[in-house]
Amino acid sequence: MTQVCPGCGTRLPKFSKPTTLQQFLIGGWTCSNCKYEVDWLGKEVKKTQPNDPSVSAKYQNLRRSRAPQTESNKETPQSGGILFIRDVNSNEQSVIIGKEEVPLDNRFGSSILESEHEFSQKATRTIRLNSSNDVSGQFKAKILTVLEAEVCAGLAQSLGIDLQQEEFRRVTLRLKADSGKSVLYRIIWRQTQRSGEAEVKVRDQMIRVPYVALYGLSYSVESILQ
Repeated sequence: MTQVCPGCGTRLPKFSKPTTLQQFLIGGWTCSNCKYEVDWLGKEVKKTQPNDPSVSAKYQNLRRSRAPQTESNKETPQSGGILFIRDVNSNEQSVIIGKEEVPLDNRFGSSILESEHEFSQKATRTIRLNSSNDVSGQFKAKILTVLEAEVCAGLAQSLGIDLQQEEFRRVTLRLKADSGKSVLYRIIWRQTQRSGEAEVKVRDQMIRVPYVALYGLSYSVESILQ
């Protein structure tokens, strides 16, 4: 057995201090002078470099062996086979989402009765799809989920709304009732309801999916003499 380092000729110690797992398991030395590594017989230990062509070849073969499992995923709609095209046949209307009433009774008063009130309202922006039996029958439940996500994202961008945020408004109103009058004030909160069809491309097929979107927040005030 060689007792000197084949790299620089430095005498190797009688007892080795393992610096690698291989040395710990089967013996060997790392020269303290030139860092040359030898096995327990004193022969050079060849290290596999990261850019070794054999390693690269093994990696490429591993990728090719797994390719049939991953290539099939490219054909599924989840990886981009569903694409929102446009919003068609749409119309809008205002829908009531809440009411608040404030009565002012001044029937026995001799001067104008005035009072200040604060009102606030929250509203959620939503987009709902109406997946008809014809649409549902063409696609599996998992694809329908992806379809809904793509349509909602496309419509939100087209309408310029952020579905992650709520609408919120706070208003302060000064209400009054003339002498001898009783007035009921009604604050009506509304959202915009948009109905239409989302034109979507699923692979090479064009379909239209009905939808209803709710967004925006407005109010109006009615006064009713009693």
